[in-house]
Amino acid sequence: MNLTAAPRALTEPLAFGRFAGAVADPGLAAFDARQRGRRRLERKAWLYLGLYHPDYTLGCALVDAGLLSVAFCYFVTRNGEFVEEKLTLPLGFPAAFRPRLDGEWRLARGARRFSVAPYAGGWELSVEAPALRVTAHVEHDVRGLTAVAPVAGRPFTHTYKAVPLTADARVAAFGREAAFEGRIGAVDFTAGYPARRTFWNWASAAGEAVCGARAARFGLNLCAPFNDGLENALWLDGRLTPLPPVRFDVPASGAWRLAAAGVDLAFAPEGERKENLNLGLLMSRFRQPFGAFSGRVEVAGESWELTGRGVCEEHAARW
Repeated sequence: MNLTAAPRALTEPLAFGRFAGAVADPGLAAFDARQRGRRRLERKAWLYLGLYHPDYTLGCALVDAGLLSVAFCYFVTRNGEFVEEKLTLPLGFPAAFRPRLDGEWRLARGARRFSVAPYAGGWELSVEAPALRVTAHVEHDVRGLTAVAPVAGRPFTHTYKAVPLTADARVAAFGREAAFEGRIGAVDFTAGYPARRTFWNWASAAGEAVCGARAARFGLNLCAPFNDGLENALWLDGRLTPLPPVRFDVPASGAWRLAAAGVDLAFAPEGERKENLNLGLLMSRFRQPFGAFSGRVEVAGESWELTGRGVCEEHAARW
């Protein structure tokens, strides 16, 4: 499937669907202005960067949920060492904040400072906290996929995903430093107006794909039921292929199964980052296990065997 290029801005009448590349301006200010309170009560945005190395996993997000803002970063090694730093602030992002893929995101309080800023065609991640210090660079060197989906009673949801991206990181944790690099990065930029009650399963991975004697680097993004499955995609050596709606089978323990026409994948969790918030008006039940992916994806009549690492997610929110 050949995708049309993403629009430069999201304006009415909206074009729903999936597109190649990023929307330069999500146009949130114009949609916020049409309804009092929408900025704080309906609009949500986040920027997530993941690094999926064979020996380490790093996940970091800054989230503007309107009334509440959250930043978290965790680092885990293959031998099971895990450390996380997080920050939760009411109204942490100002009312005038305009979330953009190429903009600056920053949350800080006391000894904890989280930021993502534009850097040489990509992003620089910086985390300064008592138990974890991170400096990472992620190059925006793969053309990603944009999905724009309708929401009953609200303007739209919009997301941009790209993986695998060239990345490097230096991490200080557990009393020592670690450095790693490779084609291991993933970006998730989401900005829009999701339903008051929202649920999704999500998967993001990078690794090696083999088809006969051929080998390629792959990136994977899958989601259900959020965004109507429009963000499902596979990248092989940077070439983007949209994928159909996928079903997540999530057992109480053990491997997850991700299945669709031409997609048969297993995800083996090795641990997880989780958080449960219940603040009355706002509720979030979140878990993001990290681990290994394996299985098969068909592309243009060819069957590719995938082996990689990444994260899955289960999130139920009232926001």
